[in-house]
Amino acid sequence: ENGYLEAGEKAPLATSLIKILNCNGYASSFYYGSESSFDKMDIFLHKQGAKVLADEFMFPANYHKLPLSVNGFSWGYGDMELFKRYFELFPTVKSPRLDIILTVANHDPFLIPDQDKYINLVKSRMQTLELKEKTKDFLSSYMKELSCVMYSDNALRYFFNEYAKKESFKNTIFIITGDHRMSEIPIGSQIDRFHVPLFIYSPMLNRPADFKSVVSHFDITPSLLKLLRSNYHIQYPS
Repeated sequence: ENGYLEAGEKAPLATSLIKILNCNGYASSFYYGSESSFDKMDIFLHKQGAKVLADEFMFPANYHKLPLSVNGFSWGYGDMELFKRYFELFPTVKSPRLDIILTVANHDPFLIPDQDKYINLVKSRMQTLELKEKTKDFLSSYMKELSCVMYSDNALRYFFNEYAKKESFKNTIFIITGDHRMSEIPIGSQIDRFHVPLFIYSPMLNRPADFKSVVSHFDITPSLLKLLRSNYHIQYPS
């Protein structure tokens, strides 16, 4: 009635990408800028065999949280801070890895460092897109939300520039997606709430491709497992 994670320790056993890869010699880690206990994620991760290496209570004093809202709320540490912490903790083990990084900046109250700078980036971007006046007027009502997108985009640029310096970069598959879109921006239908980016990137890709078919997060794990089984002979239950 309340969702799988709400059952906490009483949740029935499950097989996830984490557990299957761990059984094949992978080390799985989770990095988060907020509280890992949110939605009881920490319980699920522990039961699956992933270590929480960064959450809101594991950042050194020289890191700064996202700005506070008028009622004193902050999700925790922004995308850029989280990525910097990730590279500080970057594993030196040679075993294969599954690293899960969950960012929070694209959430209400949509407050980020240097917000005016990113709002100006949004305006500049809008000028280059040759948008209709009606669309410009619509987007202009959501400058805070869109500035967070630009902030996350910049953080991802930093992430890939830094990761490209690592030895493991050439052997890594990166998956970038979101759990849901910004519900604060009006949607045309309920299915729009689940329209999110899904990028699969790797230096090992021979060519880029766009897929127009309907897919969901449920397709990610079986696709990865099929690839790993065909090329690297990992084992998983029938």
